[in-house]
Amino acid sequence: MKYKLTPEDHDLVVKSGLFDPKWYLENYTDVVKSGLDPHRHYLIIGIFLDRNPNSAFDALFYRRTRELRDDEYPVLHFIKNGMDYSVPTKNTEEKHGDDQVYDRSIMGYIDYPQENERVGGDYINIGGWCSIRGEVIEKVTARLTDSKKSTLLEFGKTRVDVKNVFPNFKHFNVGFIGHIYPDFTTDESVLTVTIESISGTEYKISCKIKKNPLLNEKVINKYFCESALAQKINNLTII
Repeated sequence: MKYKLTPEDHDLVVKSGLFDPKWYLENYTDVVKSGLDPHRHYLIIGIFLDRNPNSAFDALFYRRTRELRDDEYPVLHFIKNGMDYSVPTKNTEEKHGDDQVYDRSIMGYIDYPQENERVGGDYINIGGWCSIRGEVIEKVTARLTDSKKSTLLEFGKTRVDVKNVFPNFKHFNVGFIGHIYPDFTTDESVLTVTIESISGTEYKISCKIKKNPLLNEKVINKYFCESALAQKINNLTII
């Protein structure tokens, strides 16, 4: 059995969107004690122990039902075989039709800025995507820890990359973009994006950013693109 991913396998896992760091930390308490970032812990330790990447994927169940060899890993096998959502990934009698694998009602991801990214300049570009199953999103706002008010973001951008990762989603106009004016009072701040539906459902996703005093350009964000799922995922959230 090998205990190291190839660079290609590493990228496949990162780009797949299957890993939920929040859930992983809450369910595997030794991760905090290890001092490792949850993504790194999973890629160098967890995946080889058949740990689950999220609440909807049971690695041991998948291994048993697919009769994998010792040198095959459930998540990689699932990804390399086209992420076939018709294949059961969890031992449950509860079915959700097209949402069988991703059976959580709320999903969200901040593409940029990334976790712990150093930012600066007159304003910071923000982008990502979110979906609340069965509900219409009314507005998406962003706010820094030190800000006195939230900033309204533009929502409804088509995300082809999300469609490629989640082909069973019924709608792909789930992207949000915008910018916020930083007002750092310390070297670190937390960017919080709040998604609100018409029915009143509220969902928050966040990432920590750091002040970079060396950056003085008017617009600073090297990740300003709409295909950030092809970059390292640091804050995918599935709840």
